[in-house]
Amino acid sequence: MTVPRPEVLSVPPPPRPEGNASGENSSPPTKPKTAAKQRVTLSLPTQVAVLLRSTADTEQRIYLDIIQSAFVAHADEVEDDLIKSRDRLSTTGGRRRAGSGRTQVPLNILKEDLKVLDERVKAVNLDRSTYVAELLVRELKR
Repeated sequence: MTVPRPEVLSVPPPPRPEGNASGENSSPPTKPKTAAKQRVTLSLPTQVAVLLRSTADTEQRIYLDIIQSAFVAHADEVEDDLIKSRDRLSTTGGRRRAGSGRTQVPLNILKEDLKVLDERVKAVNLDRSTYVAELLVRELKR
């Protein structure tokens, strides 16, 4: 003997309100826009990368915070020194061979901050990694 199945009633969804109490149309809440970040990789001398890592660990800071502090504190000084000593540095930093004592350091940096950094790097005609390494040397050996 089969038991008759009850019919499933289709209940329409409740009507959407046309507006809120103030008469404005309501729209679903949107997520706040987050600033666009870009991932870049710096090739730092291994000694500088080790200092950066140990400073980040002891001070409970992220790499980017340390680099930004170094930029604010030392950018003008570094640029003056780099322009004066341009003869001893290659203009692009050159290609690096494997085992050249360098360590890759990844960063997630705001696109606006990267643009500012790259403008300063371009002004002294160096690569980003060499510039940041010079900033960090001054900041981390205080």
